[in-house]
Amino acid sequence: MLHLAPAADQIGYEAIGTEQSGDLQGDKIQIKGRTIFSDAKNTHRIGQLKIEQDWDSVVLVLLNDDYEPFEIYEIDRATLSENVIDKQSKKAKKGAMTLARFKKIATLAWSLDWSGEA
Repeated sequence: MLHLAPAADQIGYEAIGTEQSGDLQGDKIQIKGRTIFSDAKNTHRIGQLKIEQDWDSVVLVLLNDDYEPFEIYEIDRATLSENVIDKQSKKAKKGAMTLARFKKIATLAWSLDWSGEA
């Protein structure tokens, strides 16, 4: 379970893990969402990551065209830093990343297929 963080837009994360959230207990979590429309032909990008701010992990919630979640991915700061943050890239410095790249290095934390319902 996660609790909403106060003034999330200014501190770099949106939620804090609780005792019920297992490995995420006490973690500061950025939450990103992306709606995937079936007829979209462009490369999907996730929202800008707040690299310079204080956080422990990023959770990405993928939504279908009815705005219902179908997958959730999670990545910790260390893994993200090792795999993505390229000091030479202006886009990386701004926290820009494609959806495909995020999914490749993150862990699938939940899928609609696992439970059969949202």
